[in-house]
Amino acid sequence: MPRPRRLLAAVTTLAITTSSLVLSAGTASANDHYSSIESAAASNVDWMSRVPGDVTLDKLSVPGTHDSLALCGISGEDGSCEAITTSITKTQENHGYSAETLTTQLTAGIRALDIRVRVDKGEAGVSFTVHHGAFYQRANFADVLTKVRAFLAAHPRETILLHLKAECTGEAGSCSDAGGYGNDEWRRKTLRSYLEGKAYTGNGDESNPATNWSSLFWAPSVTGDSQADTPKLSETRGKIVLAGYRGVRGGIYSGYGLKVPYPGGGSNDEWVQDDYQVSDVSSIDDKWEKVRTHLRRTNGVWDLTRPGEKEHVHQPDSMYVNYTSGTGSGAHPFTVAGGTPTVTGVNEFLIQCLRGSSDRCPEFYPGRDEKFGGQPSMTRTGVIMMDFPGGGLIDEIVERNPTGPDPVDDNGRTFRGPR
Repeated sequence: MPRPRRLLAAVTTLAITTSSLVLSAGTASANDHYSSIESAAASNVDWMSRVPGDVTLDKLSVPGTHDSLALCGISGEDGSCEAITTSITKTQENHGYSAETLTTQLTAGIRALDIRVRVDKGEAGVSFTVHHGAFYQRANFADVLTKVRAFLAAHPRETILLHLKAECTGEAGSCSDAGGYGNDEWRRKTLRSYLEGKAYTGNGDESNPATNWSSLFWAPSVTGDSQADTPKLSETRGKIVLAGYRGVRGGIYSGYGLKVPYPGGGSNDEWVQDDYQVSDVSSIDDKWEKVRTHLRRTNGVWDLTRPGEKEHVHQPDSMYVNYTSGTGSGAHPFTVAGGTPTVTGVNEFLIQCLRGSSDRCPEFYPGRDEKFGGQPSMTRTGVIMMDFPGGGLIDEIVERNPTGPDPVDDNGRTFRGPR
């Protein structure tokens, strides 16, 4: 997909002037917590099938990917990726374009996806294409839905949480929606077109028949008129739950997703940690502390040395989302996630926290210092949105979920929840 040359020039110039700092710091090797997604346990492919259906989604520990299909910067016709722009753009291992990478992620146990879309106008009509900033990621929204549908057909007791975001601000470093379609009305109408089985031609509200994807979604999350309470897993097996649909500058479109963590027209700062600004490698530990703080909030744990934490009201029935990702002029996504030979990356901090190793996260383990209070353990991670997750890290998150049979009714029949 061609992008405006001036935009690419601006992004490339920024990349060239900043990449030397990051690249010279060294790149972390793949290991159990970083850039080794295919090493995840084979049993993760259907881990939700072992969770009782009466558990609500907010009680789960869900591994997810941030910018799930960000694989390339400037791309060539042969599928190659220019090194510098890819360094600032890529957030996931590349296991195939046209959303084929999602198949690898889902098989590894990823159940929360972060898809960023641009409103495109082509020969087939108005549609969504997948972007990270200025760069088209060689996938369209229909590719995403096709791959997810195939996975759920093969594993009908799983559920996918979809975090959808309109990506294009039209500013330098970002993309622009197709001319005449860069507004909230068309961003909402384009989503509805997938749910109503039509493709707008671009001539007013004229449309042609197209694939109707509504049956793939848990219906209360895509009404367009109201948001849903957090459902039980039994209600959503085999479906996509649209967790939320965000506008280009973080605004939340009412009528879609879950009331928590995406309250329409309001702020989700209470439930979502997504502070992605990491200026340089020395600031990676600051990003980690934000992730750790949100883990405490998710679990009702407080640190007396942090003003306000003890007084903060814990919400055990709310879904919490924790982005471990970060980027900046001196620390690109792969560096923040994987660290360098001399700097610990966020992924390593997190796996140490989950394992209770290296004296990481003592607030969740027996014998903790008296400055910590609240719940005595980590009962859930919430939804963890990661860059370049390793298989071992995914395993650690999955293993924190409850397991057991589905509940049965008075006649001994398995309760599957409302349809």
